[in-house]
Amino acid sequence: MKAKEKIRKISDSLKEAGVADADREAETIVMRISGIGRELLYIDDPDLEANVSEGVDNALARRALGEPLQYILGSLEFYGLTINVGKGVLIPRPETELMVDEVIKYVRSTKKAHAKVLILDLCTGSGCIALALAANIR
Repeated sequence: MKAKEKIRKISDSLKEAGVADADREAETIVMRISGIGRELLYIDDPDLEANVSEGVDNALARRALGEPLQYILGSLEFYGLTINVGKGVLIPRPETELMVDEVIKYVRSTKKAHAKVLILDLCTGSGCIALALAANIR
């Protein structure tokens, strides 16, 4: 089956299951499982190999049952970083990135040259807040 056709079918199934952003999630599932980038996906519309199609179908079944997409894919993008997640790990909400923005602004506005900064991120989930701050505060 062609990639774009598979995306349309997945999107329709996710919409029936009540997934709010079905189009984006369908595209993400196909891209991540196939390893095909977005540009290539839409320009070439490649055929999906049987094992990729089966993996996509398995992901769709899990998502249609309400499992978070991040758990199915095993990771999420957060503040430019890829964070591994699995069942039981808190998935950061989009506004968590806004909080990271504010902490970075605050630290940069109050930090003296070459001063060390101590920030604790304890028991908050995946560790994505601490990782994003460590990557962006120097």
